[in-house]
Formats: sequence, structure tokens, C-alpha cells
Amino acid sequence: MPSIDVRGMSCPQPVLMVKNEIDNIDKNSKFKIITDNNTAMNNIKRFLNSLGIKNIDVEEDDDDIVILINH
Repeated sequence: MPSIDVRGMSCPQPVLMVKNEIDNIDKNSKFKIITDNNTAMNNIKRFLNSLGIKNIDVEEDDDDIVILINH
């Protein structure tokens, strides 16, 4: 499963990286995004929802937030 690591980045960079990944993968593909802040997570989720992507799972551990996407 492809992954995008956007830890330490401020918006709009994480959203732009996610957009680039979505533009380059096949439909029905899965990938994950790793971030370390809630603002980036919320902006990414809002962007994905605007594209009609609803299969989004969020997992949080000590320092990281992992967003799993089924596009």
C-alpha cells in the first residue's frame, strides 16, 4: 500500500501531496497518509470529502495520525 508522509509539513503542502497521489493512482486503490497534526488531518479529510471519497479511516497513536484511504 503506497503511503505519503507529511509529518512536519504545514498546509497547503500536505493537501497538495495527497492531490498528487490521487491523480497518479488507479481508482479503488488504497493508500495511507501519515501526519503529526490535527490541522493537516482535518484539511486532508475535507479535501478527500470534496472529491467524494468517503472511505476514510483515522488511527491515532502517540505522536502520529494515520489516515487510511480506499479510493
